[in-house]
Amino acid sequence: MDIKVIDLAMCRPYKDFGEGFYLTVMKERSEKMAKRVARIYGGSPVLNGFEIVVSSI
Repeated sequence: MDIKVIDLAMCRPYKDFGEGFYLTVMKERSEKMAKRVARIYGGSPVLNGFEIVVSSI
């Protein structure tokens, strides 16, 4: 699914590290997961890219 806004209400419960929004820097892993989820739920695999800016206070 193409994610425009992060909505934690859409998360599946009981994941390995709990309900949440998971990210990785490993593109190959993201591609495999997108294909797996598309097979399970239908549709086409989509990769969403996010740029996270961290600043110190």
